[in-house]
Amino acid sequence: MGADNPHDPMNAVVQMKMRSRIVPVSVELLKSIFDWATVVLIALTVFSGAGAIITGDIISKRQENRLRQFEADLTGSKTELLKQQERAAKAEQDAAEAKTTASKTSDRATILETNAVEAKAAQQRVEIDLAKQQERAANAEKALTGTPGANQGQASLSSESKRVSEFFEGRALRCN
Repeated sequence: MGADNPHDPMNAVVQMKMRSRIVPVSVELLKSIFDWATVVLIALTVFSGAGAIITGDIISKRQENRLRQFEADLTGSKTELLKQQERAAKAEQDAAEAKTTASKTSDRATILETNAVEAKAAQQRVEIDLAKQQERAANAEKALTGTPGANQGQASLSSESKRVSEFFEGRALRCN
């Protein structure tokens, strides 16, 4: 009778003993494994929760620091922007003042040019009057002296006076 024969009573007894030993050990072993697995899984859950809380706290602190830095940078940027706006406003004000000053200077220059033209015209009138007075004086002198060439000198002085008058009148017209 061999060990391979399933109908052998000896084989059946050995198999029963093995099954009885395997089955109770197996169930006890499984219960023990499941108990330990429960404890391990609960421990892992606790560690996992603690890890999540700790890492969340670290992340929160980092974000807080970044937010503070961002707010500081933002405040600095706003301050710099205000300074630039103040400089721009001052530059605009200076430009407006310069424009006003330039306008006043231009007006003053126009007034001075007008005064210069008027002074030149007055000078020309005085010169013309002087030429006429000189002509009258020459005519009176010639009339008193009774020289025969008095008419010829008078004609040349009269033509010279006309040329001077025309010259100054032409310049006065060009200045206006």
